[in-house]
Amino acid sequence: TSTTSTTPSLLEKSQAEEIRKKLEILLQHKSYRPAKELALNTIKSDDTFDPAYYTLGMIEFQMKKYDFAIIALERALLFSPKNLKYLYQLGQAQLENGSSKDALSTFQKGLNYALENTTNEIDHREFEVAIASVERKNKNYQTATKQISTILAKDGTYTKALIEYLQIVHEKGDDVEEELKVFLRIIIADQNNQKVGKIFAESLKKRTTIDTLYTLIPPKTTASAYSFFSNFARDISLINEAIELSEVACKNSEYENSGIVLGLAHLYELPVQFEKIILLVSIFIKKNISKKLGDLEYSKILPILEHLLVPESSLSFNELPNAPYLTIPSEGFQQPKENRKDRLESFVLDSIALFETALKVMFIQGRLNECSRLLKLLAPCLLGYELHLTHIRNENAYFGDIQRLIPLMPTTMIEETLPKLYVIGDSHSLSPAWQRIKYNGVDHVLVPALVTGCKIWHLRSESTFYPKYNFEKVVSNIPNGSTVIFLLGEIDCREGIIRAIERSYYNTITEAMQSILKIYISILKNLLETKNFKIFIHPVPPVLNETRQIVLQFNSMLNMYISLAKCGKYLDFDKELLDEKDGMLKNEYQLDGTHLNPTYVKILERYLVS
Repeated sequence: TSTTSTTPSLLEKSQAEEIRKKLEILLQHKSYRPAKELALNTIKSDDTFDPAYYTLGMIEFQMKKYDFAIIALERALLFSPKNLKYLYQLGQAQLENGSSKDALSTFQKGLNYALENTTNEIDHREFEVAIASVERKNKNYQTATKQISTILAKDGTYTKALIEYLQIVHEKGDDVEEELKVFLRIIIADQNNQKVGKIFAESLKKRTTIDTLYTLIPPKTTASAYSFFSNFARDISLINEAIELSEVACKNSEYENSGIVLGLAHLYELPVQFEKIILLVSIFIKKNISKKLGDLEYSKILPILEHLLVPESSLSFNELPNAPYLTIPSEGFQQPKENRKDRLESFVLDSIALFETALKVMFIQGRLNECSRLLKLLAPCLLGYELHLTHIRNENAYFGDIQRLIPLMPTTMIEETLPKLYVIGDSHSLSPAWQRIKYNGVDHVLVPALVTGCKIWHLRSESTFYPKYNFEKVVSNIPNGSTVIFLLGEIDCREGIIRAIERSYYNTITEAMQSILKIYISILKNLLETKNFKIFIHPVPPVLNETRQIVLQFNSMLNMYISLAKCGKYLDFDKELLDEKDGMLKNEYQLDGTHLNPTYVKILERYLVS
């Protein structure tokens, strides 16, 4: 076919095929670093092996280094001049690099070759769509529309043409109804299309889009669709729009669908609307009053929630814990020897996640008695279920963490008058929560300011991902001039940095860490200026064996960056958490294999004082 290399390879045929397949698999899995190494090593053995150049071109394209991508792809085409895949990708690189004339020429050449031979791996229509995309980029919307209409006249279901047409209508911005109709045609066939979802979400910035959506899709008959749509808005931090769509879904499903209600509960977390979460879960229980989880009737949970909703007990961000006279045994709940074999249906799993989310909110607010009461009801029913293997694993992780923390809470009343030290961070901010410490010779209480799932990377200036929105809302609720301990970076160390290296965004771990730390420093400097916080920086907890060395390296660099930037005081105590002999986390600081035991707070206290 026209995709076959015209230059004989110096490699053995079987060896060349094996390398080609390996490169293909590595690209599919975004394992760019090993792909790049294999491609470069192969070129040393055979500098005519075009799949290696194509691989390098694809990697540079993903890195948005379009100049280098063009060079590599042109080299690949030197040895396989009619390869449609190479021509298509070269045209895309030229277009992204601002060379629309070159892109148009490349796409036209690809189209001509594709029409010559009908046994190609690339449909000739892809080149027709690409030519239309060049016209759209040049704002020749009439020409682009005419070309796409010709394609769709032959096959109105061709997704790539529909997506290009959606982009044309969206950029023109003068026909919201048509834009929504095209979006719906695509999304029905491909619900996971992120590109289309992002276009739709951008359109939601206009009020007319939501109003038109209500007309096109009556909410009463398609409640679940509105819950689905809200996710697109959430992902680019259009939180008010996401909440509106999700509330419509809940209302029109009469609050009986646990999955839809759970989605709204998580949306309320982002602007820190905790009272609404408790109210929402209460309404859900009333609508499902006869439902049970094992022997636990949902109705048994209701009094705990309703107690939180009376005016004198209303939740507020800065409220201190009520007297935590705990009733949970210090050893917690014992897991059975064998896991349960029965499987829970989605409705029950989402119900459990709702109750676990309510527990998380109670804990963040310091309502420790209510946490104890809910745990006593819920925990025995969940024993033996492998919830960490289900779609509610994140909610269950918080449940497990809080279940272990509650027996370790202070057993004496925390006075309302105690001054607060805020701890802002991901789930690790829960470990020191509600512990009493001395700071500047005065008793203080450590108040958690949780930002669920937050990476430092999420907080970069160009990010629109919703954890950044959540971080900003949480920060805005902390009074100006407060003393704040920042505990961020564990998720970056656990997955972000390693993934960035694997995908070849950075050449070394040090380079990746420097990029993350620059973001962190920028955030801290801004908060010093705008909020007048007294800032302490907590080391990333070196709990996980698998990431401990990366964490320690990150903490060392963090210490240096903070010292140079003068944007707070770094609390340099991570080594004290580790055993001098084997470098493992000391037993007294173990909690669940992921988080620190609150006993470490005595070290934190000492470093705050010093």
